[in-house]
Amino acid sequence: MTVDGTKVYLRDQRPLHNGNIAFAPGFTFEQLIDLINDRVYFWPGKDGAPIAHGKRHFERYRGKGPALIRVPTADILDAANAARVEFCKYNSGSPRCVGGKHSPRGPETFVTAERAAFTPGSVVEVTFRGGVRLPESAMVSYELEGPWTPLF
Repeated sequence: MTVDGTKVYLRDQRPLHNGNIAFAPGFTFEQLIDLINDRVYFWPGKDGAPIAHGKRHFERYRGKGPALIRVPTADILDAANAARVEFCKYNSGSPRCVGGKHSPRGPETFVTAERAAFTPGSVVEVTFRGGVRLPESAMVSYELEGPWTPLF
């Protein structure tokens, strides 16, 4: 896409492997793709850095010049975004088969804070259904450690 005359690429994932997924009864691969594609994703973090999943993800693409967007939680969970926020306790787009156990996926892949059967410290993805409005406090950097500059 082009933003203010600058070409921006939103990308990630290698193809999903449905052989690594334990689907909830009646839930399909196509439904999972729809759930994943309908969201904007953030890695949670603290002390100025994302969780380990986010750090590894950044390092994987470091040579491609990725930009990081950092947003204070309270600012992004304002009235415009709060109704669309849902959480996931794993990397939803990267199912793994570990020790013969397939990764669960279904309607409960993304849940509201009220419905989460896991602790805030277990959150791996913070997602917003249908998009997100970034607050004025959003910052951008091309390195995990900064320097950070205003996005807007």
